[in-house]
Amino acid sequence: MGIKKVELSVENECRTSVKLALLAGRSYPWSFTQNDYNGETYTTFKLTSLGLEKPDVPDGMPLCIILTEPCSSLADFCYGGGDWCRFTFFSTDENCCPTGDLLASSDPTQVEVVDTAGGDVEVVEL
Repeated sequence: MGIKKVELSVENECRTSVKLALLAGRSYPWSFTQNDYNGETYTTFKLTSLGLEKPDVPDGMPLCIILTEPCSSLADFCYGGGDWCRFTFFSTDENCCPTGDLLASSDPTQVEVVDTAGGDVEVVEL
């Protein structure tokens, strides 16, 4: 079973906030979708075209999303504006979709700061 894409439930006004998305230091394409349900609009951030197989992810890998206004923190970006962010992993055949919540604290002592000025980033051209 491989990973096809990762999705996060995000705030509607945050569609312009993503400047870069990296998985294990590698850039992947991303997109947003909006769906209406019971008169409410819900927005999903999608990191797509991952094509990762289980041996590619033996112990997990970091996901880094560079954000700017109006949602410059993960806590602001994620739906509900709280300390949790709903995520879903999609398998390559989309038969298995584990979903959970990750800590998206607005408390700066709980957030890892990453220096994006140094190091090489691999860009994937599609």
